[in-house]
Amino acid sequence: MSKFDILKKFGLNVKFARMKQGLTQAELAEILEVHEKYISRIETGNTNLQSIKY
Repeated sequence: MSKFDILKKFGLNVKFARMKQGLTQAELAEILEVHEKYISRIETGNTNLQSIKY
């Protein structure tokens, strides 16, 4: 399994969990204190979680 495949699968899991909670990308971004576009890039597998604040 390639890195891209892992990021894509992880992103789909994030999207599923977000939608199950009834959250929009904007709402999730606000909770995580990141930009809404970052959530979109995670969900599509185009980035990873390196820059998220804990």
